[in-house]
Amino acid sequence: MRIPRWLAAFLMLMAPAAAHADDHRADISGAFSYAKGSKLLGMHQAFAHTLPDREQWSVVGDFAVYFGSDEGRQITRATYMVGPRLTLSTQSPHHKVLPYALFGGIYNNDDLGGTTDGAIAFGAGWEYIQKPAVQGASSHGLGFRAQADYVINLGDRDSFPRLSAGLVYRFRK
Repeated sequence: MRIPRWLAAFLMLMAPAAAHADDHRADISGAFSYAKGSKLLGMHQAFAHTLPDREQWSVVGDFAVYFGSDEGRQITRATYMVGPRLTLSTQSPHHKVLPYALFGGIYNNDDLGGTTDGAIAFGAGWEYIQKPAVQGASSHGLGFRAQADYVINLGDRDSFPRLSAGLVYRFRK
């Protein structure tokens, strides 16, 4: 199982960003998602909660469901994972870069039956949170998140990249 070169390059480009204490307690996102592993479209949801003593770190719960067809077969795929996420600062306090690693499982169901395998995902997200009304206030509320990751299927099926874009809501401390 090799990590694609584009993902390794993307993660190395994020290294110069500095970690900082984040200014929110938790966030929830919902996005439309594309999984290349059979041209599947679906919904991707995630919930994250920051760690009290290490506020730049969050624990993420990630769930996605995809539907589509491949070679005439109807396919349903679900991924369910959990793992750590780091919040990196950028030049603007409204933009966040979010690298993460997720561990969990993947369920594939097609005309031939269903299989459940272990899965690992490596990737990163970028989010934009609206500017707060008061200067110096915490950036919470509604925003936009885009993310890309590579899901490594630990079973006998192919690994695949996935792209997601949608809304995020950050809860204030």
